[in-house]
Amino acid sequence: MEMKRFCPELETTLCTTRQDVDRVFFDLCNVERADAFFYSCPADMMTRLYAWQEITEGAWVIRADIKTTVGLYPAGFMVFQPGPGQARYTHFSAYPGFDDIVVPMGLDIEQWAFSNSNLSCLLGLTPKPYRHVTNFFRQAGFEPMGVVPGACYFARRDRYCDGVASVCTRESLAAAMERQEA
Repeated sequence: MEMKRFCPELETTLCTTRQDVDRVFFDLCNVERADAFFYSCPADMMTRLYAWQEITEGAWVIRADIKTTVGLYPAGFMVFQPGPGQARYTHFSAYPGFDDIVVPMGLDIEQWAFSNSNLSCLLGLTPKPYRHVTNFFRQAGFEPMGVVPGACYFARRDRYCDGVASVCTRESLAAAMERQEA
């Protein structure tokens, strides 16, 4: 897959050390997106750090930073956990203030994953109440496959909700990139 940059001011970096991966965790907490990302965990920092380390063990973590005149500023990240066969499970978060580039950021990171591996597809499971995320994933090449009853646990409310299962293939990503260019 030929790389097309939809967000030229974005720098994507594969985190190769535990220190780099955990830096992404602390960025997530500093921008107050941890509650949304760790919806299934209690709110204490250590429990979330342990959950983060479990999620990212053996995963690719791609950090996205915006180039500014004073350096790099964290804009978001995507985690690619090992999945069945040649698939990877994905987790994505964009930080506050970057809503206008969330789709280009997602497309750039997904292209990196497909261009640097033999992936067959990316898999997602999104809590159904996260409607803003389901809008994003459609624009970023993910196709909804169905609803999984009771798949997502919200720790703050101590209840389960349905999840939307989705898949992104090389073909659906290419189609999303064409739509973005139009």
